[in-house]
Amino acid sequence: MTCRSSASLALALVLLTEATGVLHAAPVKQAQPMRTALPWTVAPTVGPSAHQLPPRAPRVIVHAPAHLEGGEPIGLVLFFHGWSGCVRVLALRGDVGCLPGDRTRPGWGLAAAHDEAGTNSIFIAPQLLWLQRSGRAGRFAGRGFARQWLRWMIRDHITPRLGLRELQRLDEFGPITVVAHSAGFEAALAALQNGDLGTTVDRVILFDALYAGVEELLTWTLADERRRLLSVHGGSGSPRRNTRALLRLAAERLGHEEGDHQDHRAVPDLRTGRVHAMRTDVPHGDMPSVLMAQLLRAADESRR
Repeated sequence: MTCRSSASLALALVLLTEATGVLHAAPVKQAQPMRTALPWTVAPTVGPSAHQLPPRAPRVIVHAPAHLEGGEPIGLVLFFHGWSGCVRVLALRGDVGCLPGDRTRPGWGLAAAHDEAGTNSIFIAPQLLWLQRSGRAGRFAGRGFARQWLRWMIRDHITPRLGLRELQRLDEFGPITVVAHSAGFEAALAALQNGDLGTTVDRVILFDALYAGVEELLTWTLADERRRLLSVHGGSGSPRRNTRALLRLAAERLGHEEGDHQDHRAVPDLRTGRVHAMRTDVPHGDMPSVLMAQLLRAADESRR
C-alpha cells in the first residue's frame, strides 16, 4: 500500500468516526473483518426513545467490545437503569457529564464491566426518564415499542458498523440478556410483556430490582425451559421479600427436583434450575458495576 493510500484510509476512518458519533475506537485483529475498528461506543442523540429527552441527550449507549468476533453469534445485553440515571455516566468511566460540557460525576463504567465478562455480545443501555426519581416505563409500556426500538438499534447502529446484512427477524441475532437495576425493572418487565421481547430474551438478571412483578416474571420464565431468571438482592427491603416469594412460587410450580431454589451468597449455577436468587453485601448502587461481569459470564456459560 502506498503512503498516499494509507493516508487516505486513515482520513476515511477519522471521518467515519466523526460522522457516526463513535466515542472511542481502537483497531484489533478480528476473526472476521468488521466495518469499523473495535472497540467502539456510540451515543446517538436522534431516534426513538421511551421518554421526552433534552435535545443533546443520548437516546441510548451502544458499546461493542474489543474481543467481539463477527464469525460467532453476537448476543445483546440490554441494561435498564434506575432512578435519576443518565446513560453516559452509567456506561463510561472517569469523570463524565450527562451531557457534553455538563458538570461531571464519577462514571459507573458499565461498558467496561460488560467487557470484563468476555462474552461475544454488545452492551445497550437505553435512556429512560431523564434524571427523575421515577421508574416509569414510558413508551416501553406500549404494545410492540420495545421490539421496534431494538430493530432500530440493530439496523442503524450495529449491523452497519459490523458489516452484517440487515436482519429480517430479531432471533437471527444472538441471545438477548435483560439486566435491570432498581426501578429499571418497570421498563424491563414492560419490554418483556408489552414490547414483544419476551420471546427473544432468554436471560433476565435483576439487581435489587424485584419491587413488583413476581407473578409476571415467573410466568415468563416458566413459559420456556431454556429461560433463566436471577434476582440479586441486599439484606432488606422489597427486593428481598419479593425474591423469597419468587422462590416459594418457583418451588411449588417446578418442584425441587427441577433445581435448587435456595437463596445463596455465591454466584448460582444457571445451567441447572430456571429460577435463582443471590444475596449480596454489595451496596445497592454498586451492584451493577461490581457484579455484572461475573453474572453475565454465568448467564453465557449456562447457554452452552
